[in-house]
Amino acid sequence: MSLRNALVGAPLLSDLVEPKPDVPRRKGRSLPTQRSKRLLEEAGWLVAITERWNPFAHVRQDLFGFGDLLAVNEDLGVLMVQTTSAPNLSKRIEKMNTECFANLKKCLESGVNVEVHGWGKRGLRGERKLWTCRVVGAYLKEDPATNSTVIEWREERS
Repeated sequence: MSLRNALVGAPLLSDLVEPKPDVPRRKGRSLPTQRSKRLLEEAGWLVAITERWNPFAHVRQDLFGFGDLLAVNEDLGVLMVQTTSAPNLSKRIEKMNTECFANLKKCLESGVNVEVHGWGKRGLRGERKLWTCRVVGAYLKEDPATNSTVIEWREERS
């Protein structure tokens, strides 16, 4: 007797399992990369997502190890953005200062502006919480004590 013949008349899995109640899909939910892309496009930037999923390594890979977005503006130049949630902002900056330092330094020396966007819901107590972006920019700075170039991080705008 074949497996196909044995299964004829067998109950379906859907008959054995109780159906789950319909769970409404959350509307308006977007990832930090999509929020930053929209923010930059509204400000007049031409934006491309450079973060890619590598199916062989099962990891997300950023441009040069830190760039989720690459944006171009004829007046302001080239901007590379790392996007994240607000609680992880300091971790992303730490990663860029350690693992990606050489690439970050080369980008800054080449005139590419680099920012980290940290997204979080903020608002007054009892009020509706809205998505807000904390922007921290990277700048090259000469350190006279060590006679070397270091990267300084400054808050840009909220």
